[in-house]
Amino acid sequence: MTTKEAEVLKVSVHSHVADKRKPEVRKALSNMREKAATSSSPSRRVIRNVIAGMSKTAAVQMKSYETLSRNVRRIRQKGNSLPSVPVTLADFILPEEYMVTLEGQQFLLHDNKDPFRRTMIFATKENISFLAHCDEWYMDGTFDICPPLFSQLYTIHGRRNNLHFPLVYVLASKKDYFTYEGLFNQLKVADKRLQPKNIMIDFEKAAHKAAEDVFEGVEVSGCFFHFCQCLYRKIQECGLQKTYIEDATFAMNMRCIAALAFVPVHDV
Repeated sequence: MTTKEAEVLKVSVHSHVADKRKPEVRKALSNMREKAATSSSPSRRVIRNVIAGMSKTAAVQMKSYETLSRNVRRIRQKGNSLPSVPVTLADFILPEEYMVTLEGQQFLLHDNKDPFRRTMIFATKENISFLAHCDEWYMDGTFDICPPLFSQLYTIHGRRNNLHFPLVYVLASKKDYFTYEGLFNQLKVADKRLQPKNIMIDFEKAAHKAAEDVFEGVEVSGCFFHFCQCLYRKIQECGLQKTYIEDATFAMNMRCIAALAFVPVHDV
């Protein structure tokens, strides 16, 4: 309590504490804006590094992660601080901050830097070691979320204790035999213990043959989901899509073909 020209002023303890935190919060926000404008690190890493340097009492005064993340994106869009999209595979250079995980572990396992058949394998040492203890692998490629210049994002999952774990991510510019063979051989270079007993994949012949050639004795089987997709594509190719939709009996017979996958070979 103080007096000023006969007036009594009251300053609560809460006001003092808040005032002490405000400068630290302002400094942290300024630091975050600077890093957002000058770094290509993921938003989460920028925010986490800034908050890690704050006191706990000041950190709780920061806005929500969603709000901070939007601010980082807005700053980058306004300043156009992100690197330009490369035109060729030879121009594609991965920034070092994307070669490691948020915890600082090496994530880029291998990059062949081939300008015609580029393959980049992402996995931590722990992931590879975990995969080496999995007898069953599940592999598949997706194209919808693949970045420009690459043909697919290929993933390898390992099964352990009846659970499936995504362990290896691959950006590949090709989908031919040599791409898959190089991928599997590079995995064996990373850990010689990698020798699955069973691999389930889609019906891509190149991946199927490469897996059998590299992993001696492995049993490669096709995924039932992809098998059903192949059947429906064949129906479309034969011009029978309209019949399939309108004729219930025909549609049922076509579905029965898929059920043959569960029948022993000698009974088909």
